Amino acid sequence: MKEIFIDLKNAYKNNIGKFYVALIFLIIFLYLCLILLNTFKPEEAIRKTIDSGERISFEGEELTYIESIYYPNKKELEVLFGINSVGSLFSEKNLKAKALIQKDRTKNKEVIVEKINPQIISMKIKDVPKDYLLTRLTIGFKKVGSETQRENVTYVSHEQELQKELTENDYLDYAINFRSSFVETEIDVLNEKINQLDDEIKSKEENISELKNTDSLLTDEEKSKVESQIELFTKQISLMEDEKQKTKNEIDEREQQLNEYKSEKN
Repeated sequence: MKEIFIDLKNAYKNNIGKFYVALIFLIIFLYLCLILLNTFKPEEAIRKTIDSGERISFEGEELTYIESIYYPNKKELEVLFGINSVGSLFSEKNLKAKALIQKDRTKNKEVIVEKINPQIISMKIKDVPKDYLLTRLTIGFKKVGSETQRENVTYVSHEQELQKELTENDYLDYAINFRSSFVETEIDVLNEKINQLDDEIKSKEENISELKNTDSLLTDEEKSKVESQIELFTKQISLMEDEKQKTKNEIDEREQQLNEYKSEKN
């Protein structure tokens, strides 16, 4: 074993020049492989895109992302948002947008904003090649009378391709589906609120029960404090019961809305 080591050591000393030349060629080869890999490797999106149902907020007002559609014949990308409340002030008058695509980050693309119906906002991005990968959509909202504009940045990539543009009936279907989905989400939130109120009421009731079982050797002053706490917890329970009933009434209204939307769809 020792003799093999000595032979290898001598071979290295005798061929040290060749060794360094081979090492240099190996480094150059690996560097070229890295360049080729980066050159021919398909480019990927550099940001995570917005998910359907995700909300963006502007000074208390919210838009919900629905989906994006690409029209290859027109090289156009349409981004659809749902207006969370019919009473919201969103429209093409106070919403502005600009877009950059990942394939060409040198200039903004033209974006046409349009309020299609009371529930749907459409943003059409012009001159978008099919291999755009990702769109950086910057949406600005300026309230009437306000001097400042609030902006939100969203990253978008289309979910489907269509040859023909959406019709008025298509947009109506989007509106109905969005309203139904939005109301269902609100019902879930309200049901969760009732569960939280039930937990709080149960906790207060347990506190009252514990106080009523307090040691009878209390002083009059201590008994008075206990009674005051019991009275406070009782009032809080009453208020929470009222809140719970209001929430149940709101759920009933929402469920009635939902049934109307579904019958409208059918």
